[in-house]
Amino acid sequence: MKTTLIILAAGVVFAALLVLYPQALINPGSLLAGHSRLQKDCLACHKPFRGVASEKCMRCHVPENIGVMTVADEPLPGPNHRARFHKQLIEADCSACHSDHQGPEPARATRGFSHDLLARATLNRCEGCHDQQRPTDVTHQNVVAPCRSCHTPTGWKPATFDHARLTAAGQNACQSCHAKDRPADALHRDISQSCRQCHSTSRWKPSTFDHRRFFRFDRNHPSNCSSCHTTFEDFTQYTCYGCHEHRPAKIAREHREEGIFEFEDCTRCHRSGDEHDIRYRGRQEGAQEHDRRRKRRENEEEDKEHEHEREHEFML
Repeated sequence: MKTTLIILAAGVVFAALLVLYPQALINPGSLLAGHSRLQKDCLACHKPFRGVASEKCMRCHVPENIGVMTVADEPLPGPNHRARFHKQLIEADCSACHSDHQGPEPARATRGFSHDLLARATLNRCEGCHDQQRPTDVTHQNVVAPCRSCHTPTGWKPATFDHARLTAAGQNACQSCHAKDRPADALHRDISQSCRQCHSTSRWKPSTFDHRRFFRFDRNHPSNCSSCHTTFEDFTQYTCYGCHEHRPAKIAREHREEGIFEFEDCTRCHRSGDEHDIRYRGRQEGAQEHDRRRKRRENEEEDKEHEHEREHEFML
């Protein structure tokens, strides 16, 4: 009996306080500055036992005027995305995003926004609200695809990327984004053409390379880089002695006999494995030496012929 009386008394006191001081019992915190005049008028926004009613919010905040006019019908300066945004919500549920009571932890009292509240047409047109947030780097300047092709409404990062979403100019300007990724070896330092001449946007390797500018491959000279290029740090360096049985001394002697003194760079003259495909590119003095040797051999042959004639005459 005593316990029942205590419970009844507590109920009466609670009911009295609920009527006289409702904000002291159920108010989750002070209102934001704009609604401070409604601090003690709970029913201005709430329906009893049903929470906040959006239709009550829209008595002051007309969706068509949000971002355009103040609640006092005064025009707001400049274009504002909030006007378009609020008119295209799929549901008029103000409390889904807004919470005017700051409470003991204001940061937690404000609810987060969800893109799921947007109509599909608006959801796919990110720049309608975020045009001022578009990055200004070279990559985004050349993107022709919509934001949703790389990003998702739930997070800016992580993002997917496909070079096919770039403009033609962007796809060919590899160094605008990958300047720091350019290899530092001698081969790449001497290449002035676009990276896409050898590489594709889908992967760095494998790559193509027009080796015919330097030497044409055949069945006896396959494209096995390590056979000729023994120093991968500098692809301008190569050797033909890795496969050929010729000794350097023998090669030197054969070339010097022809008046060729610059023979270390084989591909200057030998552009393929065809022995008849030879283009001499030696120094001018080499060619002159070759002519002198030829004339000397001709003179020696003439002298031998004259000596033979004299011996023949002596015998007669």
